[in-house]
Amino acid sequence: KQWYQRRVRGEGDLLAPAAYRMGLLAAIRSKVCGGGSIGVMITASHNPAPDNGLKIVEMGGEMLAVQWENYATQLANTPETGLPEALLDLCEKLDVPLCKSKSSVIIG
Repeated sequence: KQWYQRRVRGEGDLLAPAAYRMGLLAAIRSKVCGGGSIGVMITASHNPAPDNGLKIVEMGGEMLAVQWENYATQLANTPETGLPEALLDLCEKLDVPLCKSKSSVIIG
């Protein structure tokens, strides 16, 4: 089930794993952006609870860069057992040093 499209939506039981994965993606994005803060915002909708979700916000307040939406979708749909490998593959693809650079993620 694909449940990330600019905003992660899904049933309540999907929100915690999605928040974890999008927090990791935000940390990688922050590293790519030189350690600048990236936000992960839990949205509360006036609609039914399944419409609640997550938004990833760039350093300047804009939505996640379009080219990163595919990474978000991939991580959101990766089976739990494959998540470590998927994260390492993404870091390798983007040439992100895991240990030698800082990241900043703000959760709201």
